[in-house]
Amino acid sequence: MAISKIFGAISLTGGTQGSLDSIPVSGKEYFFTQGYAARATLYNDNLYNDGVYSYTIVDSGFVENAPYVIIPDELISGVPYTGNLRWHLINNTIRVKKPIIRKPEEVKLGFPPPLEAVVDNISVLQFTGNGPIETVYTSFNVPSDWEVGSNIDIFIYWSPTTSGSGDVVWQLAWKALALESNELLSTSSVSASVLDSTQLLQEELLKTDSIIISGSSLSVDDYVGLTLYRDPSHVNDTYSQLASLVLIKIEYIANKAGGEV
Repeated sequence: MAISKIFGAISLTGGTQGSLDSIPVSGKEYFFTQGYAARATLYNDNLYNDGVYSYTIVDSGFVENAPYVIIPDELISGVPYTGNLRWHLINNTIRVKKPIIRKPEEVKLGFPPPLEAVVDNISVLQFTGNGPIETVYTSFNVPSDWEVGSNIDIFIYWSPTTSGSGDVVWQLAWKALALESNELLSTSSVSASVLDSTQLLQEELLKTDSIIISGSSLSVDDYVGLTLYRDPSHVNDTYSQLASLVLIKIEYIANKAGGEV
């Protein structure tokens, strides 16, 4: 089936509903003139069901920065569509935040390693506040539904082992490697850190602000290696006791329309 493209068929303005003043045509590819995700809706002006306006939703054909919809034959053939092809913006609703979780038992211990422990029924890794730098390693692949160009946030969930006051500096080194692009596992890492304070409550579950991995440096399916550590000698790390790592949360923005296939 040949596809007839109508560029600029609809000019999107704001988030209000608009319409294309023509009878929908099977097989045509209706392009929207701005880079928004949109859902096209076929309305039949003649059919009513118990007084309810009858319509059929066409929810296909999303393309990043150039949304379009193709009206399938089966929605046209044999049905007297005299209405319009109408659209409405899906403003930020097809983009959601998704987590990738790394629990203590899922990371690789460095050398020297943090202390493995269990607090009641919660597995933790306890990083010293008075000794050498202890590290753990983990990794992830940039998911196929990742919103291209968006940042990835890393959050550290942790807990103080005493009721004392002080700050803990969690540090992260990361690298992103593109597949089959002459990039090496030994490529230098980028370092960042986040400081979080105790709240004078032993074993309270705390969450840091995010450590940001810039989306401008990433592509779908990049392999991202992470090294997490605590440096007790850091001038801003003033909590001298063990700090328990509860989990690492990697949060990304997902485009629910998915990527190209």
